[in-house]
Amino acid sequence: MENFEGKELILSDKRKENQEKKGDFSPEKIIEEDGSTTFIIRGVFSKIDSLKSMVDKKTEHFAQERSMVESDYPDGFPPDYKKGAYSYKEMIPDCGSPSSIEMPADPKLTIGFVRHLKHIHNQVDSETQEAFRSKAEKFVDSLNISQDTAVYIVTSTLASYVATENGEVERFSRTDGTAKVIEEVLKERGIDFKYNRIEEGEFENDSTMSKLKSAIDEFPISSKSHYDEMDEKINVNIKADKSGQKIPYPELPVKNNAVFASFTDDPKELDKKTGIGEVSSATVARTLKGFESLDDYFLHGNNLPPNKKRAVVITAGHGQFGTDISEAFFVATDKAFPVLVAGNGGYFRINSDLDKDDRIIKEFIINDNNIKE
Repeated sequence: MENFEGKELILSDKRKENQEKKGDFSPEKIIEEDGSTTFIIRGVFSKIDSLKSMVDKKTEHFAQERSMVESDYPDGFPPDYKKGAYSYKEMIPDCGSPSSIEMPADPKLTIGFVRHLKHIHNQVDSETQEAFRSKAEKFVDSLNISQDTAVYIVTSTLASYVATENGEVERFSRTDGTAKVIEEVLKERGIDFKYNRIEEGEFENDSTMSKLKSAIDEFPISSKSHYDEMDEKINVNIKADKSGQKIPYPELPVKNNAVFASFTDDPKELDKKTGIGEVSSATVARTLKGFESLDDYFLHGNNLPPNKKRAVVITAGHGQFGTDISEAFFVATDKAFPVLVAGNGGYFRINSDLDKDDRIIKEFIINDNNIKE
């Protein structure tokens, strides 16, 4: 999370104009019958590539290429997001309630984001899946799927591969294990969908899907052994802090390593102290970059299947984006939006469409109970 304490928050001319008209950038708040709060907030989203000048991007890219030679970053993560911090205010230059930002009444694209369920070594057991069932039904209902809706499910790339006694290899994925429950709900309701496919044609030519799959992965880890070592020491620090004892490793965080990634804007410090190679603002940038591929395909390209008026893309991803996007709005709204932590099975939805000026408008609808475990 970008460090906002003690910084002067600078508003763009457009933000100042809207602030004068509406008074603030607060989201709309709806108190539900169960006592929970639904937050609705819209934003004008800049293209991620436009956040840095081409000179800066090239310089950073070559520096990262050199760094990658000396490290063991996993493949599949664009180098621009491996070491770097992004400005939430530049990513969302204008945001506020639905009354302050216009968008079409029937948005053409909806993204349903759900965080994976609890797992052991990437395997989600049947009991956990069954417990998620009622929530999955509620999630599907919230997406307002009809006969003229094209439906897709996309899961992240992360998985574990385990050799069996007979020499075969089994694949376990926490996001596939989560999506399986949603898949069953869709089938029971007679809703057709594509699984890990977006574009028509050959699988290897589906660039939209491949961009999105890697974008919704979790924090990249620079070294598994270093990450495990830091994770163990950080947990010792947390236990000592809770019991009021002396912190054994004062040079390391007293927060969960993923939480620490949300409260530092120094990627080098993050990598050294946790083994995580990406601060939260880069996670937001990476995920939004993946969502841009959907904007390009469905909105700019108008590539809806025949007889379909709207696309719903269900993404089973990781909790970092679920939490970090609320941090992004917290900063972009000058603290008018709360930081909401995404629990296992937590979900929310995003409506997207083009406004009359051909800008991408996204509407986030997040219920503080549904996003929790």
